Amino acid sequence: MTVESRSPDKSLKTFSLRDTPLNVFVLRDPNGMEHVRFYDAGRSIQLVCRGVSILSETISLYIPYAELRQSKEKLLTLKRLIALDRNGEFPSSLFKPHPRARHVRFALQALDGDLAGAHHREIAEAILGPEAVAEGWSGTTRYAKSQFYRYLNYGRALIEGKYLELLR
Repeated sequence: MTVESRSPDKSLKTFSLRDTPLNVFVLRDPNGMEHVRFYDAGRSIQLVCRGVSILSETISLYIPYAELRQSKEKLLTLKRLIALDRNGEFPSSLFKPHPRARHVRFALQALDGDLAGAHHREIAEAILGPEAVAEGWSGTTRYAKSQFYRYLNYGRALIEGKYLELLR
């Protein structure tokens, strides 16, 4: 999200990087824009600042309202920035996991266990739970077994280059 940083306005709340308990990375591009990333425990937001350097003692941040109306993601970034300002941290409620994160995690767990030489049923129990495997490994549907092998095949595909799709 692009913000304008200005000299402090006494009538508005000011912002200072010194007050931020998170890790902050600042990159200044050749055009003088500063790309700022606030990071903590796997959660982060990025701002692009133009105007007064965000490294100044204190600044005021201006965010165009029209920009917020155009994007739910930018509005979410603003909510995260407000939460950081109020609480000194990012609340987990504003950082929902990606819908496919669980699927990818299980695929990598299945692959890791397979490469370590573990028995497939044991790996499936660790991923899906012993009850699910007991019911669906050798029963009539074999649902747990087929689900495990889908995870394992997806894990193999990831290491063969399919991971690039996750980056898009």
